[in-house]
Amino acid sequence: DDSERVGAAPLPKGVNFHLFVSHVWRTGQDQARALKSAVREVIPDLSVFLDVDDLNDIGSLEDLIRQSAIVVFFVTSGFFESHNARREVLATFALRKPYIVVVETSRLHGGASLAELRAECEDCDDERCALLAPAIFGEAGLDADKDGFDDGAEKMHGIGGPIRWYRERAYLNLTLIEMAECVRAAGMLYPPSEGAAGASSAPHS
Repeated sequence: DDSERVGAAPLPKGVNFHLFVSHVWRTGQDQARALKSAVREVIPDLSVFLDVDDLNDIGSLEDLIRQSAIVVFFVTSGFFESHNARREVLATFALRKPYIVVVETSRLHGGASLAELRAECEDCDDERCALLAPAIFGEAGLDADKDGFDDGAEKMHGIGGPIRWYRERAYLNLTLIEMAECVRAAGMLYPPSEGAAGASSAPHS
């Protein structure tokens, strides 16, 4: 029943995507595609940018961030070593776009603790990006003796703390619920009872 589904809010003028999924190909490409597919299962009318599907010009990354309502940083090992991922991070902050941090949990698929991922950010080649570690991770990953998945404090324009990515369906559902709450918090989601009515009555200018 479509009336029971949440719905994506209309995009404001100049914005073409609800979500932009930032990831590094070497360790995050498969997960990024799976994330897009899973999110679209839950919210079919959500427009999600993924480079392997939508990118025509690598030089246009910053403009594509501008055209996106929310940026998802899908962080795996090597994310902050990628020049293009850092470009996307810097553009997100420069444009003050809301962002969601999703982290891989399996080391077999490029996962690492938040302490390790935070250290990678702090030690990356671009000092501008390194200085953003507190905004990206909040308080999460500060204690290297923990697994690093405790929630970080909300910082800057990030929406909540880092979200874990799982493959097992039961746990994946929790990931999707957390992501949907973040999208709702950014004003890009209608609850089921308002989805169809809101989409039809909202201005399209």
